[in-house]
Amino acid sequence: MILQERHWSIIYYYREQISYLFPLLICVIGWLALNQLNKVSDLTSQPEFVAYLSNDPIVSSNPVQEKREKSTTPSKPEIQKFEEKSKSQSDSKSKSTASENITTSTNAAVQSNLQESSEKSSEANQSTSAAAAGVRYEGLVLAALEKTKRYPTSREARESRPEGVVRIWLTLDRSGNLLDCGLLNSSGSNLLDNEAIRTAKRATYPAFPSSVYPGENSHRFTTSLKFSINS
Repeated sequence: MILQERHWSIIYYYREQISYLFPLLICVIGWLALNQLNKVSDLTSQPEFVAYLSNDPIVSSNPVQEKREKSTTPSKPEIQKFEEKSKSQSDSKSKSTASENITTSTNAAVQSNLQESSEKSSEANQSTSAAAAGVRYEGLVLAALEKTKRYPTSREARESRPEGVVRIWLTLDRSGNLLDCGLLNSSGSNLLDNEAIRTAKRATYPAFPSSVYPGENSHRFTTSLKFSINS
């Protein structure tokens, strides 16, 4: 009892100091409590804490951004569909290109064949035309020889009266000049053979047409001259 009264006496003695310290202590305790409450409030307001307590996955703090990311990120079916579409377009383009190449090659081959056929036809026509012109010119050479040909008038020819066919050759240049001539087959009579050579040298021949014997400066002809008493 005496000890308890002593305690109260001490408190009463330091009452002024305690009256100053007690409000300060209350303020410190209140500040600490308030600080702890703020920390707890911040912790509980975080999405990770809420998700942890509710056993749910963490929710994004920006749903608009998450929605945008989901909308811009294609799903696997969409990716597969896009790849199939791209492959189909690529195959279609390849087939179209191949078809165009085949068509181009076919057209080129057809045009080449037509050109070759046209060239061959043109060459054949030119060859036929040149051959026909050559035959006509040979007829002119033979006509010039027949026009010049005379039966021998010598005394020996009048007495022996030889007849026969002499085959000769002659070479003309493109102007129709005689370059050379000779005997191929004798008629059996020197009189007729010599007269045939003289006929070839006396005759006047026309110039080559431009369409005959292309690329030749001269041409050799062979022909037969028939001699008879009545010719």
